[in-house]
Formats: sequence, C-alpha cells, structure tokens
Amino acid sequence: MEHNFVFNTLSFPAASKEEAYRLLLDSAKGMLAVRSNKDRIAIYSDDRDNCPIAPDYYYRDFISQLGEQHEDDLQLSLMEIDDKTPMLDCLSDELFNEIASSTFYFPNEAYDGSVDVLAMAWHLDATLLSIATINKWRENEVEFAQFSEGQPPTGRSYLRNISCEEHGNFIRQQYLAEAETPLEKLFPRCLFSQDFLAWVHQLPNDVLKRVVNKITLADAKQFQGGEPLFKTLHNADGIREIRFSAVQGGAVRILFRVLLGNQSAILFGFIKKSDNEGYDEAIESAKTNLNRILQ
Repeated sequence: MEHNFVFNTLSFPAASKEEAYRLLLDSAKGMLAVRSNKDRIAIYSDDRDNCPIAPDYYYRDFISQLGEQHEDDLQLSLMEIDDKTPMLDCLSDELFNEIASSTFYFPNEAYDGSVDVLAMAWHLDATLLSIATINKWRENEVEFAQFSEGQPPTGRSYLRNISCEEHGNFIRQQYLAEAETPLEKLFPRCLFSQDFLAWVHQLPNDVLKRVVNKITLADAKQFQGGEPLFKTLHNADGIREIRFSAVQGGAVRILFRVLLGNQSAILFGFIKKSDNEGYDEAIESAKTNLNRILQ
C-alpha cells in the first residue's frame, strides 16, 4: 500500500531552527508510524528539499541534522521516501482538472489564496504532513470547506493531519481496523450488492483505501450533495455516482441510490479510463442490482 502525504507549507515556518528540528522530528516519526510491513510513502511538494521550515533552515538541513544527532535509521527511512516534486507534474490531466475546478478554504477565516495544499491532499486522498506551530496543526484532523462554480457549498469536511508520532499511530490503527472489518459493518446504513463487493475485493490496496475513505465521506454527508463528490446520472432511475480519481490513472465511479429509511444501496463500481467509458453497462448492472436489493 502507498500512503500519500502533502507537505503542509501552511504550517511553516517555525520560530527558530531549534523549534523546526524538534517539531519536524515528531512529525516525521508520525508519518513513518503509519506504515505496515512493506508499505510505501510518497510526499507531494513544490520543492521539498528547498522548503523553508524556519528562517534560513530548510528540509535538506533537517535531513543533514538527523545524521548529526545520530538519528541514522530515521534519516535513511526519510531519504528512501518517494519525492513527488514538483507535485503538479505528478498528476494526471483529469486529476489536475478536478483540483483546478474547486476553491478550498478554512471556515471562518479570511481567504488568502494560499491553500492549494488542501486541494492536493483532498484529491490525492493524502494526509497533511505539518509541524505544530499553531493549534490548528496540533489536531489529527483539519477542518476545511470547498466551493465549485455552479454548485452549492459542500459544507465542512476534514483532512487527516500528522504533526506528531501519536497522530501516526492513531491513523495506522484506523487503517488496520478498516482492513479487518467488512464493509457491511463499517457502513451499517448501506446495502451492498454482491457485484460491488466482488469488485472491491479484487482492487489494489491503494485504490481500496480510497474507496473506503470516499464512502466514509459520502456516508457522513448522507449521500447528499453535488459535484465534485456526487453526480446524478441521466436516464438512470435516480441512480447517482460517487466520483474520484484513482491517482495512479483512471477515475473511480461508484453507483448508488438513496433509499427510504436513511439507507443507501451501493450498487456497482468501476474504473474508467476515458470519458463515458463503461457507463451504459454500469448503469444497467446497477439497475439490476438495485432490483435484487429491493426484492
């Protein structure tokens, strides 16, 4: 499994080199704590090595200082992490367009046009890698909102955040619990078709993690809302879709329908590689699965 992180430049700079080293050391340990077995880690940034963590103190200086402080194992682990720099060059055209289509901001704060890291983390299903310079970055979740032209505001959402080792341990335990729990127990208000469950079980772990995270978000929103997460399909008998990128390429589509009694039927899932690819067959399969669920 690959764990994606976005270097949270909004949490920089620290007040001094000493504070920067101490805070980033805790954050780095938290990031590495997320891994299990041979999991991979990727960090997305504009220029990680040259990112100023404090006045006249850069990420490359932090890596060097780890060696000076005899943190050799940690230094080696960080040097082996996949550096996705510059991060915009690492995105598919579809994912780039999705990111460009929305405005991300912090509720109850003045918008200053500098929250692109939120958009990246959201669309990559990534975790923010922060340093705990203010209270906002000391939490394991960061609240934000987004707006897309022509769509109503989505309401408040949350991103995972790591700024200490404790955060990393908490997120790792969440991943382990999700991996061991059937979808039917994770989402008791959802009715899953056998076709959907069979599709989910053959997904790569990276994509499966994204599917679980997006269903979690959809469930929290009671499967209500518009783009970019939801879209109503034409001539589909009220069937809608959850939509997001697979990051590695292609777009994930999960077809569902809201039922009476605060339930939702999760009907069909597929990954499309081009516009409208697979929709006709997917909608017909979703209709068939809906009839089976309602019988």
